[in-house]
Amino acid sequence: MPYLSVVMPVYNGEQFLETAIDSILLQTFDDFEFIIINDGSTDDTHKIIYSYNDSRIKIFEDTHMGIANALNKGISVAEGTYIARQDADDISVLYRFERQAAFLRMHPEIKLVGSYVSTIDEKEVKLGNIEFPTKDQDIRLSILDRNTFIHGSTMFCRKSVEKIGKYNEVFALMQDYDLWLRIVEHYAVANISEVLYHYRISAESISSRNPELREVYLQMAKELALQRRENNS
Repeated sequence: MPYLSVVMPVYNGEQFLETAIDSILLQTFDDFEFIIINDGSTDDTHKIIYSYNDSRIKIFEDTHMGIANALNKGISVAEGTYIARQDADDISVLYRFERQAAFLRMHPEIKLVGSYVSTIDEKEVKLGNIEFPTKDQDIRLSILDRNTFIHGSTMFCRKSVEKIGKYNEVFALMQDYDLWLRIVEHYAVANISEVLYHYRISAESISSRNPELREVYLQMAKELALQRRENNS
């Protein structure tokens, strides 16, 4: 049984897909399975993912049901103790898994860990760094004001996330933020103060193309969190 299950949904992601896949397969930590969910792509995504011959890759084909549904499918077939996320247009630093796995082994009370990230453009030119609170207490104080994790940079305990219901498939966007808000209600979390992930800023991303819708789901996640706090449920 692998220590990690890397879960990467992809929908029409041909442009940056090979770079994302290569960044996983070349990791210095290799005790993982790599679950790729092709979420009904109509471009060359299918051709690209089947061009790899690596026993760690497990490919699942699906109709286009959206990222939350695809992520839940990935978690449902995962065998690893921890889930490592990867987005199909981003890049993991080659020692990312090694750093995060070591951190989780040293801190078993932590059930979700992210990292600092660098932002890059479509040509992989570095734009800057994003630094988040690193300690559990500081994350709790700030997470209702802003999302303190970049989705693709995270690694989390599979069984802990299954207990709280995985991703809410009502959320077309910000399903990660909703999940983090639920995780901090039950478990300790952290960020590693090191850039372990390159987050691509693209005009074609779903969030970039739908800022108003993104804001709607952001507020929905916050409101649900506040209701749970008020009702202690």
